[in-house]
Amino acid sequence: MLDRRSGAVTQAARADLLDRVGADRVLVGAAARDAIGGGEADEPIAVVRPADAQDVSAVLRVARARHLGVVPRSRLPANRPAALRGTVVLDCGGLDRPPAIDISRRVVTVGVAVAQDVIDRAARRARLALRATSVLDADQPIGALIAGGEGGELGIGAGELAVDLVSAVIVAGSGRVLTMSAAELLGHPPWAMPGLPNPAALMVGADGRLGVLIEVSLRLHPAPFAGWADVTLPAGRDGVFAALSVGRRAFAAGLCDSLLLDDAGDGSAPRAEARLCSLRDVDDLQTVAGLVRERFARQGCTLGALHAEPSRVRLGQEVAPPRWAPGGDGVLDVRVAWPDAPKVQDVVDALSAGAPTRRRWALGQDGVRLRLQPIAVAGRHPLLEGVEHLLDAGAVPVGATGAVRELLRDRMPSGAKVLLNALSRVWDPDEVLVSGRGPF
Repeated sequence: MLDRRSGAVTQAARADLLDRVGADRVLVGAAARDAIGGGEADEPIAVVRPADAQDVSAVLRVARARHLGVVPRSRLPANRPAALRGTVVLDCGGLDRPPAIDISRRVVTVGVAVAQDVIDRAARRARLALRATSVLDADQPIGALIAGGEGGELGIGAGELAVDLVSAVIVAGSGRVLTMSAAELLGHPPWAMPGLPNPAALMVGADGRLGVLIEVSLRLHPAPFAGWADVTLPAGRDGVFAALSVGRRAFAAGLCDSLLLDDAGDGSAPRAEARLCSLRDVDDLQTVAGLVRERFARQGCTLGALHAEPSRVRLGQEVAPPRWAPGGDGVLDVRVAWPDAPKVQDVVDALSAGAPTRRRWALGQDGVRLRLQPIAVAGRHPLLEGVEHLLDAGAVPVGATGAVRELLRDRMPSGAKVLLNALSRVWDPDEVLVSGRGPF
């Protein structure tokens, strides 16, 4: 194989990309370094911002012919610019086809670069909504959330966004443009899935090693009437465990679909907010609030006054204010099943002793989402160094990167590695899609 960074190959590849994709979508030299946020030593061969599947296919075919590696990125600048040196960076931020909603089928088709909150607002104009939305990462591209296993913090149903994946347009590493439904293998409609393999999910969940996601079609659900109320909890660990207890009961009764906790980790009482919901009408929210208040009181928790979401927000005519700010850089996000939440809390306490760690809990119908911060990007925080203990306790990293991703890959069953490597040889036989992490 040719040296991926040799001068002749680099110049030829740049000329091919400029010719096939267009000068307005290809950055080279200093412009490419600035785009990825790197220095002179981090220069990629080019940064390409494709507009559609044909542009992506052209980039992959050029890279295949020139024996170059392509690294798809949902956002730039990159966290690790040095890892992109000598590659063609595919900036998927240009894949921004606006949401197209089929009201009769309750399906939205959208480009992967469109932010989740834009899609949800468009759906609400049709009195529909995504299954779950993220309050911490509302501006994240929908493709990144699906590929990262994002379950969201505000959920109207059990499961992750990927559960509602109806179909996807994908460009394989070979350059072929594919439209895959969830039951493509047997030609069945995507909602007839019992017991069948899901090739679309395999492609999306393969960490970008099999193909580049272009656009997705997702199921939508009826938008609920919702309102927020503050919750007063006991101090320290007792407050977290009380919230876990009452939240699960409220979710089981269909009275509450989200409970957010902000725990400083210093023994003070967590700050909490509950999102109450009803599919009947806005007046039913007061009845729901009374039932939730009674359940919370049994655990020594107090539910404050209910503030219904404005009708303009519910109809997608106005942006809902964020409940929480993301809280700065350096985070570790994990999903936790309800029974494992106490064990994970114990591990976090043990690992973060002497290194204060803020915990943002998001409780929903299908489990718990936990954001831990600060986590040093370089990986020196005790929680990141001991992350295997979090996994042993039942935590599953969301959108894992770096050392965490390598640990997860090491724990992958041998059968899964064999399957994914076989798929990789079919969809990307020349290993065009690279990330510097080697095989599965």
